[in-house]
Amino acid sequence: MIVDATGIPAVIEKAFAHLKARGQFLQFGVTPMDAKISISPYDIFRNDWQIVGSFALCYTTLPAIRWLETNTIDVEPLISHRLPLSDFESGFDSFLAGDTLKVHLTIGD
Repeated sequence: MIVDATGIPAVIEKAFAHLKARGQFLQFGVTPMDAKISISPYDIFRNDWQIVGSFALCYTTLPAIRWLETNTIDVEPLISHRLPLSDFESGFDSFLAGDTLKVHLTIGD
């Protein structure tokens, strides 16, 4: 099995040269949306490769919402700043500068 955690298209493409027959390839790293790689469909067929993606949001969003609703997990230690939605831009700038962990934006009062 090969797992790509880099998201670098050139690395992903080269990884298939190391994948054995009946091997599995897991794409875990996030690539740019417009990235492309070249791979031979015949090689996939002949080697009986299994190629799997890992878009975790398909399976984790609803359980995470339930955990938040039921206080199963305590996220308070993760929140470094609370800001009104009107301060979104300054909060985003602080995040980009590395000055925050998680910012909770509030709507209304």
